[in-house]
Amino acid sequence: MTNRDIYNAASRLSGEMTSDNPDYSARTMSLLAIVFDECAPLDSAYRIANELAPRSWPVSASISLDATFPLCDIFWAPAAYGLAALLTTSENPDLSRSFEQHFFALMKQIQNDLPAKPEPIVDAYHLL
Repeated sequence: MTNRDIYNAASRLSGEMTSDNPDYSARTMSLLAIVFDECAPLDSAYRIANELAPRSWPVSASISLDATFPLCDIFWAPAAYGLAALLTTSENPDLSRSFEQHFFALMKQIQNDLPAKPEPIVDAYHLL
């Protein structure tokens, strides 16, 4: 999957967006960087929890539509909703908020599905 696939999915979420809109495609590259930055901490936690290799792209990486999607596959849907929310924010704020709510719900579900890791309880006060 490429970043263009995420862009195409985001454009299909709303009848108001089209994937051949030059304004949307121009803005997509910088907006995808925002989406990836928002997903990066959870992507790292997901990789650790599932014993996957660390992400190989730096935070300052430029975003190309034809580049491979840099996050784990589980982040495809949240990325599409996040991008759709950012692309529609000025044209249709209500629709944008709906996409944003879907984005955060999907991210929360991924977070909730991460396995818990037991750790010893530390007595920070040492009173007794």
